[in-house]
Amino acid sequence: MAKKNRSCLVRRHFRLRGPSGDELRRSIALEPGFWSALDDMAPGEKLRLLIEDCLAGLSPDESLVSILRCTVMNHYRALCDERRLAMRPSESEGKREKQIGARN
Repeated sequence: MAKKNRSCLVRRHFRLRGPSGDELRRSIALEPGFWSALDDMAPGEKLRLLIEDCLAGLSPDESLVSILRCTVMNHYRALCDERRLAMRPSESEGKREKQIGARN
C-alpha cells in the first residue's frame, strides 16, 4: 500500500487587527523554513505586526500566504544584493570567471 503524501505545512493561529480595525482570527499554513525565516525577520510580537502589514496591503484576489512567501523572498534577495555590493570588484569577477569556466 502506497503512503499518502502528507503535507509538511505548519499551521499557526493569529489574532490580527484587520485593515478596518476589527479583530480577525487567521490560521496560516506555511512550510517550516518560511516560519523560521519569518521568525528571524520579525521575532516575537513583531511577526504579528508584519502579518498585519501584509494583510493591510492585500487585495481581494491575493493570498496572504503567497504575500508572506514573497516577503521572505524579497528580504533575502535584498540581503544578497547588499552582500554582492559589499564584495570588492576583483572578488566578484574572480567568482564569475570560475562559474563561467565550470559551465564550459
